Amino acid sequence: MKKAIALISILAALTVPVLANTSTTGLGIHLGQSFGYSLDENVKNSNARSFDVTFNTAGGTTFYVHNEFGDFNIRDGQGGNVVEHVQGTETVHGVGVLANVAKTNVKLNVLIGSATTEIAAGQGAANIAGGAAYSSTNPIADLGAGYHVNFGNAKLAMDIAYRHHLLKDNIDLRNNERLNNKSGIRFSATVGYGF
Repeated sequence: MKKAIALISILAALTVPVLANTSTTGLGIHLGQSFGYSLDENVKNSNARSFDVTFNTAGGTTFYVHNEFGDFNIRDGQGGNVVEHVQGTETVHGVGVLANVAKTNVKLNVLIGSATTEIAAGQGAANIAGGAAYSSTNPIADLGAGYHVNFGNAKLAMDIAYRHHLLKDNIDLRNNERLNNKSGIRFSATVGYGF
């Protein structure tokens, strides 16, 4: 918990210079698709769809409310056990900022929020959560960068980010393994429109 608070403090300190000099230029929406690579070998093939409401400033900084809906697979079984794959879902809500890096199309992306991770009961591997449904809501933080191009009011972006995501409630796997970390790298493509 102390590490999560320290990370959020660092991310907040990074956004203070951005907040100091902004003015309103309009609202917008972003629609995105992302793919995740987990740093834990037991989490596979995560992907998500996102919808953001954005607030664009005259200096090029964008503040946004992020809503993401995705799914992932958990690989269960090692050391001679038959491997089973169990599907879970995840919902993320948060707030973020896209800040210009000098006068380029590169933007720094910072997001903080919460993720609700769920696995339905009876997903084929009875040992996960004892066969019962699993649900856990935890804080997340993203730090990344991307290439953003505007075409009039339209926008196209490609981003890469590290997502810090620890699970307070372990997911129990076979061989007495526990999954308590869904942190990983996210690759995303986004289209947007400003009003």
